[in-house]
Amino acid sequence: MVRVRIWLAAPPADQVRSALSTRSIYGLQKLMAKSSTKKRVGRPPTGQSPQVMIRLPKQLLTTIDKLARDQATSRSEIMRLLLTEAIEARKRS
Repeated sequence: MVRVRIWLAAPPADQVRSALSTRSIYGLQKLMAKSSTKKRVGRPPTGQSPQVMIRLPKQLLTTIDKLARDQATSRSEIMRLLLTEAIEARKRS
């Protein structure tokens, strides 16, 4: 009789070793090591500036993307520039 177990997470290493031969354990451990260290998306945190997320209407986002493309810079940089200019203009008035 063969038992089959389904794990929702990675099974304990001792159970994997007992279930598989020595030759296949190396490949399994290598695979499990890769899957457990997930690569994070985006720029790594610098600890200097907090990340702020906002929702924008499509039309505004399209305009920001066009400005970024025209100036050969990123969307984030254009947004920082626009916000800085708006704050300085409000201070002057």
